[in-house]
Amino acid sequence: MDRDTRRVILTGDPIARLHREIIGDAARVHIPLRDVIALRHYADHLVSLAGVLRRLSHDTTEEQWKLLFRARAEIKATDKMIRNGLVPPSRKS
Repeated sequence: MDRDTRRVILTGDPIARLHREIIGDAARVHIPLRDVIALRHYADHLVSLAGVLRRLSHDTTEEQWKLLFRARAEIKATDKMIRNGLVPPSRKS
């Protein structure tokens, strides 16, 4: 039995403890409820994020923890853009 399989059996987590501590268990996007125009911009950010997460989830060339780390970074960047009220590039005039 290989190390990764043993880890899943013992802990239920396919990610090593060190990597899990770095990545964390969850990442969140805070969506302020300012007005409907702002909601449209948030939706554009979330659609873009969804595309990135879909692409990462289908990547079979990288290790899981690296993909999850990149996903977390993308989620945090989206959260920051929304919190700062930045308009997505596709909406700028």
